[in-house]
Amino acid sequence: MELKKGPLFEQAEAKAYKYLSSILVQRMNEHQEKLAQQNKKESA
Repeated sequence: MELKKGPLFEQAEAKAYKYLSSILVQRMNEHQEKLAQQNKKESA
């Protein structure tokens, strides 16, 4: 079976990419907050 890369496929791919990148950004932000809290504890 051959998968044709039509507009629907590209749309689904773009949605998946946006979804994954938004999760990645969220995780990075949470990580930054954790680091900031640790730094505050250490410097206090």
